[in-house]
Amino acid sequence: MGTGTEKSSETTTDDASAALNIRSVDAPAAACQTPPDVKITVLRGADVVLKVASIGGQQRGVYQAEREYWRQGVNVDSYATSDLELHCSELTKGAQNAQTEIDDFLKGCASAFAHKRPVSRDDWRLGERAIPSNRSGYLFSSPSPDSSQIHVGLLIEVDKLTRTVVSTTWYRSTVPESNRYQIWNATKFELVLKPVQVNGKATTNPRAIPGYGTAAWHYTTMGSP
Repeated sequence: MGTGTEKSSETTTDDASAALNIRSVDAPAAACQTPPDVKITVLRGADVVLKVASIGGQQRGVYQAEREYWRQGVNVDSYATSDLELHCSELTKGAQNAQTEIDDFLKGCASAFAHKRPVSRDDWRLGERAIPSNRSGYLFSSPSPDSSQIHVGLLIEVDKLTRTVVSTTWYRSTVPESNRYQIWNATKFELVLKPVQVNGKATTNPRAIPGYGTAAWHYTTMGSP
């Protein structure tokens, strides 16, 4: 995985991120679709694919309030056609050992980004994410942890040259809930993310998900536009 020095578009005190050459970017129109104060791990077997620490209104040591910290584990394209497991749990409430908990959680991962957390109706867009030509995209989907009537998707974009994760997108088969605009509301769950395919080949079109071809797919993107 490429971990060359990259310019940051914002000032940050995240020393742990700097040590790993983490990209830190201001959010474009879309951000903060996970609930606050949770930690998310995406796995393929024992291998960590992605980790996310979602910080709420209270700063946790060097980890700033209202920010999502995304980290990459193994090369995602190694598991482009494999089922992934997503585990979500709550961060410990209160400030005691707050930074240590996140340091320990993110340890061993690198090459991702931090993302601000503004949320509004305009943060979600109707349709399909257009992936830049210099990236490969991998889309995975699952029923929502909130309701089996809602489907969600995770699109992971990888730079074709460096093989690092530069952007992620959440899909939701319905309009996000008013006044929250989150991908889901649950904070403790596990689910299986299945690769989206057409005739055995990977696709990044959420309409290819069986049973959801006519759904009102909405998406929001983090990382590099």
